[in-house]
Order: sequence, then structure tokens, then C-alpha cells
Amino acid sequence: MKVLGRGAIAMVWCLAFLLVSTASAQNEKVREALMSNSGAQGTEFFIVWPLNDGSVGASAPDMEIYIATSAQVANVEATFSGDNTRRRFQVQNNKITTMSTNKTGSLGLSGSYEINHAENEQVVQKALILTSDKPISVYVINAKRVSSDGYLALPTSVWGRRYIATSYYDFREFNTRNTWAGGFCFFAREDNTNVRVRLRGQGQGTARTVRGRNIGETFTVSLQRGECYMVMGDGSTRNSFDLTGSEVTSDRPIGFISFHSRTAMPNSALLEGRDHLIEMTPPVTAWGKRYTSLEYSREQKNGQGRGDYYRIIAAEDGTRVEGRFMDKITKRVVGNLNSGLLNAGQFQDYFYPGGSPGTLPFGVVQFTGNKPFFVMQYSTSANWDGDVQNDPFMINVTPEEQFLSGTIFQTPELENYNIHLLNLVIKVLHPETAVDDLKSLMIDGKAVWNSNLIVDAPSLLSAENPIPADPRFGDNLYHVTVRFGEKGGTHIIESNGRIRFGGYIYGFGNFDSYGWPAAAAFRDVSTIDTMPPVIKSKVEDCGDWIYEVTEIRDDPDAFRDPLPRDSIQKETRFAIIRLEQTSRNYRLNLVTDPAGNFPRDPGYANYRFELEVIDKGQDAEAHIFMQDYADNITVDTVRYFADRLDISPRVMNFGKRGVGQSAQQSFTITNNSGADITLNDLTFKSGNDVGTGRYRIVSGDIPPAVVVPNNGTHTVVIEYLADQETSDPRTDFDLDTMIVKAGCSEFTMACVSPTLVPTPSLSRPSTAYREALPFRIRPTHRCLFVFPPQSSRLPMSCCCVRPVSKGAR
Repeated sequence: MKVLGRGAIAMVWCLAFLLVSTASAQNEKVREALMSNSGAQGTEFFIVWPLNDGSVGASAPDMEIYIATSAQVANVEATFSGDNTRRRFQVQNNKITTMSTNKTGSLGLSGSYEINHAENEQVVQKALILTSDKPISVYVINAKRVSSDGYLALPTSVWGRRYIATSYYDFREFNTRNTWAGGFCFFAREDNTNVRVRLRGQGQGTARTVRGRNIGETFTVSLQRGECYMVMGDGSTRNSFDLTGSEVTSDRPIGFISFHSRTAMPNSALLEGRDHLIEMTPPVTAWGKRYTSLEYSREQKNGQGRGDYYRIIAAEDGTRVEGRFMDKITKRVVGNLNSGLLNAGQFQDYFYPGGSPGTLPFGVVQFTGNKPFFVMQYSTSANWDGDVQNDPFMINVTPEEQFLSGTIFQTPELENYNIHLLNLVIKVLHPETAVDDLKSLMIDGKAVWNSNLIVDAPSLLSAENPIPADPRFGDNLYHVTVRFGEKGGTHIIESNGRIRFGGYIYGFGNFDSYGWPAAAAFRDVSTIDTMPPVIKSKVEDCGDWIYEVTEIRDDPDAFRDPLPRDSIQKETRFAIIRLEQTSRNYRLNLVTDPAGNFPRDPGYANYRFELEVIDKGQDAEAHIFMQDYADNITVDTVRYFADRLDISPRVMNFGKRGVGQSAQQSFTITNNSGADITLNDLTFKSGNDVGTGRYRIVSGDIPPAVVVPNNGTHTVVIEYLADQETSDPRTDFDLDTMIVKAGCSEFTMACVSPTLVPTPSLSRPSTAYREALPFRIRPTHRCLFVFPPQSSRLPMSCCCVRPVSKGAR
């Protein structure tokens, strides 16, 4: 064992830095995987702006796109399908990159990208296509003077082939100067996409679409990549004609947006406050059967109106939905909500039927149905409750089936809004650890339950928080509303993976508002995955483990059922395999997928990974976290207990020895492990066999194995033989390391000694020794005179040697 100099210490520091950097990179990959698991992040997006307002005198559109990534950096390319112009830019980790009509160059947008009124029911090239080399999150807004809303853009990876429009009634002003209407828009990512449109809704015979189509008609449209098609009412009625329920199917995946150009809410009343409504609608396969939502936080200044407008839509015939709403603090049930029997495309609204403000569902609102359905939540007009810092917007409510464990979202940077809020509904997966799991909920690295985040009552861990359990609506549900500052930005929500949540972000300005989902996945609920990953086998060798894990359990024969079922079990494959931060002295090696990309590929249903103890001389503990793309979780724990041996001394220094001299020393092995330990082997690192070389074991050799009881000792005697002289006793040493092997551990002890040049005054060279030299040596008292052979031309030399040991004569 050598003493470490500064260079060696620097090397150790660099190694430590490398380990920390590697761990940071691993954590970054874990975070990226966790954020990508939401389904709202992706690498390809189509951005489309249906008509906002559109009335005479409407202001120019102020359109913006907010892009963020949880990766270190994402390289993004934007292509406008209308003219194929391409722009490239980078998105930095956890920072918003904004494309805007107020910018130029690569981040500039044109107001002409909006689909105008004259382009209704015509194929137009108006999609802005974003592609990225890393997953990104994208939000879109279209703002005009006191008329704005936005939507969460869905990546093409979660697009579907069947959609049902969710808009709102057409809105003709009583003065007839403005005619605003609701509708929908769809667009293709692939060439030769054939789309079938079936117009359904309310008000058949009272109005038509802009191009004169009637509710009940069916038609087809063929689209190429980047082409869009918009359908909306003619705006000739108020609270009568509504295209909600229209069904759009296609032979290839398409994107779909539901919208209203501008309306009051509800528009049956004489209310001030009109606004744009827009959401990118998930495919029917992503709808759920259980929804819990929170009322939008409003000031309720006039004491007349309260609550939000809700609309439910059925995907299948024979759908029944029931619901309830209750006070957020007292949890007193205020009202029950029942739909009756709904067929595919039919909808039911929950609102105050009178002409003046009243009570809509408020507080905690819950729905459950016998078949998948959809819920849209609308914010009311400003004077519904007298809050002028408000206006209508609509948000897709996230079903419990689409809750997730982590996500990234953005709040807009426009100065239109000075209030930003986040509503979260949280599902605890393991009630026995509910408190600890809720404490793991972090927003931007701050714990929600006890940080300086502004949280509306009730707080996350307060006694008033849990939503009362009900067999119809589920249990172990909590809720929280968080307020952010006026400035927009990127936010990350994280947890320990043992809770799931859904939610939405919304904000207000002076007679203005926006809202969009902040936490929602878009899994196909026609197949379900409720089963966590399975550990097939794990094999241990001295604390190291080899794992074989699988997601394969979707054998159709195993799930045959004579009764009709809404969905079948289908595994979604691995999304995350990681070591929890509480692990210590273990490293994870992914064998099947060393890069840790976890592709959603059927070939990756089985995984092999290894756990390796970093330092066998120290205890180790590993908490392995495995999660599939349906957020099912499996956790496993392994521990390694190192042997405890004390070797004394740690360094055996035999001192300076002359050639031919030897010395012996002993060292003692003490067992401090608390249990018997078996010593398996003693060996020198140099590989010398016992009895050869400079160091040898005189007694106490192993094998045979020796069992040392707790607090017992074993003594070993080592001999050093000085058989080769050193060139420089100040720097040249005979070094070796004794290795003690016990169980799975190895312990070391250093051996060190210099061998000196023989001193002439101490020992006269033998005749044979002198004759073997190519020189004639004539010693005197303290000097050697060297005479080279006569045949040599070397000069005579002299070397005077001082005694180097105390006993020299």
C-alpha cells in the first residue's frame, strides 16, 4: 500500500466527481422518463388555431406557443405546412421557450396561421408542426382583446381515430351585431388520411353550419399531412344550436380540437363577459368512468352566483352517470347530479336553469358512470358572481384512470393575466403510508404541505382535506389549490410514485382568462393495465443481485370471461427502473436497455438488470423502483451487511535491512461483526507463493479456513527477506499488500521495507564475488577503489561510503 500523494488525492476527487456526475445524469434520465410518462410530452406536435372571435372590429391575434422540456436540452424544428418554412431553436431544461406573433426570426409566428371564418369546411394547410429530439411539453394560446383561451397540445403519439366534439351553444348577441359559434377542427399527420364526420348535437332545424350542413348529416374528408378542416355553426341562434356530440372517425390517427369562437357562460343569461373557449380533445379511448374536480377559485363578489358549469358526454349507448358536489371545507354534500340514460354523443349539462345568476355545482364535484364518458368544466362570465378578474374558458377534466405521478406544465407569459392557479386532485395508492406519500408531493422542488407555496384552504394535510369515501366515487382522495405569482413560467410536479394526481392550471385578468390541463395522461382505457411489474427471479452473490422482471401477463386465454367486459388487461411495458435516493452503496446496471430509454415496444416486456455493491467493506441497501406506463408500481428492497474485521497494524514496516538480512512481524485480525466470521484466504497482491519472494507467511496461514468468533482474534506472522538491493533508499521500497478474504469481503494490510546497498566496511566481498565482477575492488577503511581491467579504457574510480546503520563498524 502506498501513501497517496496530491496527484492520487486529486484522482480520487475526480473519481468522486465522476460518480456524482454519473448519479446526476442517472437522476436526470429518471426525471425525464417520469415526466415523459404523462403522455402529454412527446417529440412531434401539430399546432392549429381555430377561429377566435372573428367579429367585425376584433383585434389581431396574439398567438403564443410555450415549450418546455425536462431534458437538459431539446433541439426543436418548427415547420409551417402552409409554405414549408423551417425554423430551428433549442429549449433549455425547465425554461419556457416562447414562440409568438410578437417575435421575429425562428421564434416568430404569423397571425395568418389562424383559420379564419371564410376557411370553414375547407381543407387548408395551416398546421405548425413541431419536432424535437427530446420529449417536450407544449401549450398554445390565442389571445385577442378580452377574448383568449389556450390548450395543452397532445403529441401525435397519443392521437386516436375516434373523437366526439365538446363545444357549447352558438351565441348571437341580442343586438345581432356579433354572431359567435362553437365547433371543432381536425388535422392529419399522415398523407391520405380519410375522415368521416357525423354531425350531431342540439338545435337541429334551428340553424346550420357555416356552409349549410344540418345536424344528422354525414360526410367524408381526405387530408394530407399538415392539412386541417374546421366545422362550426353559423351563429344565427343563441343557446339553441350546438355541435357537441358530433362524431369524427378516421382510418389513420388525427388530432382534434373542440372550440367556441366567443361566448358568455352560460349564454342563456344576460351576462357581461364573453371569451374564447378551446381544448385539444383526447380520443374516446382515453375517456374514463370516474372524475373528481374542484371549483375554480373566484371572488364571488356579488353574492348571487357560485360554481362552475359542467357538461358530460356519452361515448356509448346506455350510459348512466351520477354525481355529487360538496363544500371543500365541511365536505357537506350540497347536491346530487344524475344524467338519466344517455346514448352515444348525447350530453347533459348541470347549470342553474333560471335567467339570472344562481348556484352551479361547486366545491368538490364528482361523477361516476357505468361506461366511459367525458367531462368538460366551464368557467362562468364575470358578472355571474361579480368577479371581473375572470371570464369563460373550458378545461378537459382528467379522469382518475389518467392520473399520473409527475409532470411538467407551463403558465402563460402574456401580461393579460395576473392570477395563476393550480387545482390538483390526488389519489393515495397506499393508505398505510398516506402521510409520508403526500409529503413527497413537490412543486418546483418545494414540498406542497409545508413550504412557502401559497395554498388555499384546506391545506394538504389538514383534517378537512380528505374527500369522504364513497363506493361510487372512490376513496383515498385529497385535493389542493396552489397559487403562483403573476409571472408565467415552467413548473414541475414530482412525487415518490406512490400517489397519482390529475389537475389543471388556469388564470385570470381583467375580463380575461385561460385554462388547460396541467396533469393528465392519455392512455387507451379500452385496454387496462392494473397489474404492476413482476419479479420473475433474483439471484444473489455476495450482495450483488441479478434481476429478471417482466410485464407479460396479457395471455388472452387467461382472461376469458363469458360476461361482456368494457376492457381487457393489456400490459403497457416498463417506463422506469431506478434506484431510490434512499439507496446507498449500490449501483444499478441496466442490462436489457443500458441506455435506459425504455421504449414502448412489445419486445421490451422482459428486463434484466443488476445491483452491484460498490464497496464490499461497507453496508449497502438498495430500494428498487419499477413502474410501467400505466403507473403501476413494484418496489423491492435488498440489503448487504459487510463483514467487520479490524487488522492491526494496518501497515507493517520492517525497517531498513541489508542484503541477506530478514525480519519478522505479526499482525492480528479481530472480528467485530457481532457473529462468527470465516477467514477463507490470505494472499499477497504481488501473487508470490508462500515461502518465496521478499515477504512470506511464517505462521497463521490460510487456507485451511479459520472460523473467528465474535470479538475473537487470529494472528499471522510475516517474514521479510532482503534479497535485492535498492537503488535509492529514500524513494525505493519493497512494497506489497496482504489481502485477507472473509466471506464476501476483502481486507488489506500494507508491507513496506527498503533493502540497502551492502556496506563494504561491514562485510568484505567474497573471493567468488570479487572474481565475478568486471572490476578489481580494493577496499580501504571507508572507500572502495575500483580498477577497471587493463583491456578497458575506463578510468579508475573511487566511492566513499558513510555508515547507514547504527551498528556499522
